[in-house]
Amino acid sequence: MKNNFKKICCLFFLIVTLCVLPGCSEKMISVKIDDMLTQTQLSSLSGKTVCDILNEAEIKLGKKDKVTPPKDTVITKDTTITVSRYATSTVTYNGETKEISLLGATVSDALKKAKIKLSKNDYVNFNPAVYISDGMEIVVVRRLNVALTVEGKTKKYITDSKTVSDFLNEQGILIGKKDIVIPKQSSKLKENSKVIVKRVEEKKITKKEIAKYSTKYENSSSMSEGTSRVSVEGVNGEKKVTYRVVYVDGKEKSRKKIKETILKRPVDKVIIQGTKKSSSQTSSQKPSKSNGKTEVSRQRVDDCDGSGHGYYIIKYDDGSVKYQEY
Repeated sequence: MKNNFKKICCLFFLIVTLCVLPGCSEKMISVKIDDMLTQTQLSSLSGKTVCDILNEAEIKLGKKDKVTPPKDTVITKDTTITVSRYATSTVTYNGETKEISLLGATVSDALKKAKIKLSKNDYVNFNPAVYISDGMEIVVVRRLNVALTVEGKTKKYITDSKTVSDFLNEQGILIGKKDIVIPKQSSKLKENSKVIVKRVEEKKITKKEIAKYSTKYENSSSMSEGTSRVSVEGVNGEKKVTYRVVYVDGKEKSRKKIKETILKRPVDKVIIQGTKKSSSQTSSQKPSKSNGKTEVSRQRVDDCDGSGHGYYIIKYDDGSVKYQEY
């Protein structure tokens, strides 16, 4: 009886052991899933496929997504499953939008596919190293180095403005009606463009000035030709003059007289000239030639002592002058 009981106990223990040992023989393994923007770490029994592991992690795949290693691969040891997502994004640059579709790509890859080369000042609304996802809208803003000179003072700026006008508005620079802007405000900006603003101001200036006298000549037949005398001495007057003065960056550029008022009229100087010809004067003689030169004029000058003596001033066609006493 005792022997039978021992046999039964040994059989029961053997059955239990056989049932438990197969389960204990299965090993747990660590699996890492790298799904681009998301990383997952989990433990699972060995012998499962990549597809099983993805299902356990509740990771769904699109039709064009790629998994490494393949989904039917059996995981037998610690490993990493990599999921590359196929995504369609848009890239907008200079008002033009392009649709870009890539597998496992970053923003940098999308820009390269769109043939956009970034400069150091350009702005992108996503980090170039970020993976693209469906519906992502990538925007590139081209920024330029621009030098601005206002009233002779120059500063450098980095701007995303397209035109000179936009840039001046961005910097809060107000332009007066007469101000000068170089280049024109409608001009498009380029890298290292130079924008110059010259402030133009107009003023009316009124001041008193001398009104200079004129000199008038009157003929007298009672005086010998070649003689003269002052009949009236000239006296300057006074006038009020208004100018329109244009200043560029504070410096006078032009001045134009727009109004003049005489405050005190000047007295003109009057000179009497003699026209009386002497009987011995030969100014009416025909031109004569001397040494191949032609005499073009002859003026008689009498001595002041009334002696009847004097001299002639003879001019020739070559510009030479000769004095001849009589």
